[in-house]
Amino acid sequence: MSRTDDIINVAGHRLSTGGMEEVLSGHKDVAECPVIGIADPLKGEVPCGFIVLKAGVNRLPAEIEAECIALVREKIGPVAAFKLAIAVARLPKTRSGKILRGTMKKIADGEAWTMPATIDDPAILDEIGGALQAKGLAVLKKLARAYIRSEERGFCRIICYVRELLQARPPPEKKPPYPEPTAHLHPPAEQAPERPPMSTI
Repeated sequence: MSRTDDIINVAGHRLSTGGMEEVLSGHKDVAECPVIGIADPLKGEVPCGFIVLKAGVNRLPAEIEAECIALVREKIGPVAAFKLAIAVARLPKTRSGKILRGTMKKIADGEAWTMPATIDDPAILDEIGGALQAKGLAVLKKLARAYIRSEERGFCRIICYVRELLQARPPPEKKPPYPEPTAHLHPPAEQAPERPPMSTI
């Protein structure tokens, strides 16, 4: 179940989702638990775990989700930033049994996605989207992307405004490399008074 080839970047820390899956699989009520990295405007990516409960479990899913979050925090530490665990009835898989993590990530990020041709049951993707909307994640992702786009547009407007100011600004006057001498610094030399002609007597 664990996967060591899937690395996500959480606030500059490279973390393995396979290690988190291994921790989640240690919970007594969890049957399957894929972890994906979803986009975050502050940390780059944050982990999100989808947990499928074992048959016969009658506990509230919210309680198990909280226990899974605490378990990852205990085993891996707060650096994992694992704060989102979603209990689902089943997972989207191919006919060979591979979990479609890439499609799940696109749904969580609110990106456009296409129906995989090898999916076993297409209705499961709608269930994943409904579980994400129940957590309010899809709505938050759309708002975050809209905020980032607005910030980028505002930054571009500032750059254009500064560029226009620089273009409209007159060029600075060229000054000589050395200051010109002034009269008060170098006064003219005084001329000696003329002597009267000497008489020849």
